[in-house]
Amino acid sequence: MICIKLRLLTGRYHATPWGRNVNEGVAEWPPSPFRLLRAIYATWKRQFSELDEATVDRILTALASERPEYRLPPAKSSHLRSYLHSNLSNPEKRFSGRQKVFDPFVVVMPGHEITMTWPNASLDEGDLKALRELLGAMNYLGRSESWCEIGLGEPIAPSNCWPDAGGPLEQGGSRIRVAGVAAPADSEGSRDRWWDTLALDSNDLARLGLDLPPALQYHDYLLGPVDKVQRSVPRDNLDSQGIREVEYRVEGKVVVPITDAVIVSERVRRKLMGIHKRLMGDPSKVSPKFSGKDPDGVPLKGHPHCYICPLDTDRDGFVDHLSIRCHEPFTTMELKALDLLEGIPWKGGHTVLLTPVCTHKEVEERAGVMASRTPYVSPRHYRKGRGDFLEWMKAELVRDIVDLGLPRPTSVEPVPFLGTARGDSPWFEFVRSRKEEAANFGYGFRVTFDVPVPRMINAGYGAHYGLGLLMPEGP
Repeated sequence: MICIKLRLLTGRYHATPWGRNVNEGVAEWPPSPFRLLRAIYATWKRQFSELDEATVDRILTALASERPEYRLPPAKSSHLRSYLHSNLSNPEKRFSGRQKVFDPFVVVMPGHEITMTWPNASLDEGDLKALRELLGAMNYLGRSESWCEIGLGEPIAPSNCWPDAGGPLEQGGSRIRVAGVAAPADSEGSRDRWWDTLALDSNDLARLGLDLPPALQYHDYLLGPVDKVQRSVPRDNLDSQGIREVEYRVEGKVVVPITDAVIVSERVRRKLMGIHKRLMGDPSKVSPKFSGKDPDGVPLKGHPHCYICPLDTDRDGFVDHLSIRCHEPFTTMELKALDLLEGIPWKGGHTVLLTPVCTHKEVEERAGVMASRTPYVSPRHYRKGRGDFLEWMKAELVRDIVDLGLPRPTSVEPVPFLGTARGDSPWFEFVRSRKEEAANFGYGFRVTFDVPVPRMINAGYGAHYGLGLLMPEGP
């Protein structure tokens, strides 16, 4: 028996199945024997050229002699979408010339092992030592992002993915195709051709007029109900992690001005409610954290629902990140809905893409000067008899900050505009109302605290939709 164990250091396996384009967004799973043997062959040629060919021949022949069984951890497919420059010389066409490129991968819990076992294969001690050295020199499998530790070992649990011998399919299981290796022929001439085909790339196949490498042979496998396998961190325990904030990177073929923050937040809210409704299977069970209403449709009081805040972190005037945070931790199904939030529709038929980049369990607190990133809009209307307008607005902001349970600021100073790299944006340029509601006055402020406060504060009208955002002053 030969048993090879693979541990993904980052919990990600980046590999595209043979014959598929990376932009199809499909990741290979499980790691195929064909890929493993090619990696062993490449490691031998690049790093162990002194190893004699007869030893490598015995190793690869043993691994190609039968189809391996797998022990796979629970896994989930995902992908990243990047918009890469086309290196156009015209600066005005550089953004429009960007190409969308997918990076599909499979995610497992870091530390979980993938086991491949050949029950009837065998090698002598010398060949096992050579195989151990070859595997130990491999620091990734698939694309270079798939950092791994790989070596020989002993199986410690039964297989849950095995060659299809025509048996019944377990409830919850599935049939998959795995890229295996055709056993080399006995004759020397055929064996030489078999060796050569392990090193063929796509250009070689096109030159030779071949669709697939001669050594590749697809095999059918039965995949058991992997989700029933024990996890280090069970999904049911996600609630106990206490995640209160999810931050996304915002990308797209079109840029979104920070002045449209309210529009972005409204569309994110609608998308989240739709996703959560599908997950729950009942419109009445949509999370109040997303809807802002109780089951009877009455608006919540006390700000228990989430804040959806578009952010301009590089201060260029355009939205580049999005924060969704809540005072109470998100539940399992709420986190799943947040994970499925991939984008929102935008003007001109475009899509703004949202990629989760980090989560936070605790709200970071800082003391010092906070400055407006979006205008503060008072929920009350100004009228004659309330004194100077800016003094009234300052008093309204202080009142709303204290109503949030935060300490009273030591000073509040008006700021006439939002400074960005592309120029100054007056506060009246911002969208300051939701839906068909009439826009009220909005203004910005520089607020000083002498005790720590959350790094993001939203106060006033539209606070849960990005308005009234205060953040630490500076870049």
